[in-house]
Amino acid sequence: MKVFTVDCVYDNEKFPETSSLKHHYKETEEGVNVMSDIIERLWGEDKQKVFEEGKKEGKSDILNTIIKNGMPPEELSKYSNIPVSEIKALSAVH
Repeated sequence: MKVFTVDCVYDNEKFPETSSLKHHYKETEEGVNVMSDIIERLWGEDKQKVFEEGKKEGKSDILNTIIKNGMPPEELSKYSNIPVSEIKALSAVH
């Protein structure tokens, strides 16, 4: 990985092709766009999954705080429109 992070690892004379590719992907608009697209595709595959897991974890934290402060799951369900079974399942995560 040093070749992509340290500018002086390869020089144009000794490694002309590698130096040219490195320059293209790090310093030209087209190269940066290609790398950005690749990263977006890789991240895009997991982005929704990570978002949903974070959302569920956040919901679980809120429910646990409310329950710890004395509100029964049944009452919380009435105010939140979340089924009691889901509240109990989410609060069991912690």
